[in-house]
Amino acid sequence: MRAWANAGRWAMVLLRPGETPTAADRERYLEAAAAFELVATPADTRAAFTAAVELWPGDSVALLGRGTAWYKSGDWHRAADDYDAALAVDANNVAAHNNLAMTKLLLGCPQSAQQQLANIKLDAISGALREAVADTKAQINAKREIPDHASCAITAGWR
Repeated sequence: MRAWANAGRWAMVLLRPGETPTAADRERYLEAAAAFELVATPADTRAAFTAAVELWPGDSVALLGRGTAWYKSGDWHRAADDYDAALAVDANNVAAHNNLAMTKLLLGCPQSAQQQLANIKLDAISGALREAVADTKAQINAKREIPDHASCAITAGWR
C-alpha cells in the first residue's frame, strides 16, 4: 500500500476491444479508439467504435470510425451505411464525404462518388485530409466516364 501511495495511487485498467469504461468520457474514448485503430485489426477497431456508437448513437466521429473499420475489412456496403449515418449527423464532415466517395467508387459508382466531393473546396482544408481528398478526386476523375452501376441509386441500406 505504501508503494501504491508513493505512486499517487495511480492505476490502469485494460479493457478488451468493445468493452467500455464504467464512466466513459466521449472525447478521451474516441481519441483512444483512433490511436488503437493504428495498431489493431479491423475487427478489433470495429468493436471499439461499435461500443462508441452504442454509447453515443448520434456521434459522427464514432460512426466514421466504425465505417473505416468496415472499409478496411472490405465490407464497403456497411462502410457506406456508416458514412451516410455520420453525414446525417454532421453534413459538413469532410472526412465522411471523402470516405463515402472512395467507398462509392469501389462499389462501382463513380458518378455518385463525384457528387459526394462536389461541395468540398480543397482550399478550405489542409494537411493530410486535403491530400486524401485530392487523391480521391484524382481516382474518381480517372473513372468519371464510367456510368454508375444500377445498384448505385440506393444511397443507404446497401445490404
